[in-house]
Amino acid sequence: CEQLEDPATAKGIVKRDVIRMISPGTQFDPDSLDSKSYNVTHAACNTKNNAVIWASSDFSTGKMWFGQCESIDEWHRYCLGQRFSEILLPQNTWGEELVSILRKQSSVFVQNLPRFYFDQDYALSRIAEQFQVTHFSSVHPKLGDFAKPVGALIKYFQESQKALQIPSCSKIEYWLDNQCM
Repeated sequence: CEQLEDPATAKGIVKRDVIRMISPGTQFDPDSLDSKSYNVTHAACNTKNNAVIWASSDFSTGKMWFGQCESIDEWHRYCLGQRFSEILLPQNTWGEELVSILRKQSSVFVQNLPRFYFDQDYALSRIAEQFQVTHFSSVHPKLGDFAKPVGALIKYFQESQKALQIPSCSKIEYWLDNQCM
């Protein structure tokens, strides 16, 4: 929380507001980061055929990648092996059940985000803001439905850091299917 006005010129109470929030995945202070560990935030949502599409980002470096696991069990094993700082899931039955399970099985910070963060059109708007594009194939040719977790990550960063873009994030990489086993 910081002052938004100059106390010398403000009339009455000086306006204050939250300028950014810090969570395990949004820690950027070099003195606070362990150089030997991950600082990766991960967002995931389910598809109609019960696959899990996901995106991950190290907000401190700008690196972002996305992928898919064919089942919830495969995704769960993948997550347990990644040492994420934070996992973000939609606020729906699927996401809320996973938050409950993950909180019991790991020490990772897990939370539900509003469902609209994972809405396709809303996510595409966040991606357009981040990458300054109108054609999403220029971000990545395989983006498609993966835009949902990518957009959720970008929106989470925008809200928590009160910033329009993730610094240094200029591209997204696709995580090969055989890397999610």
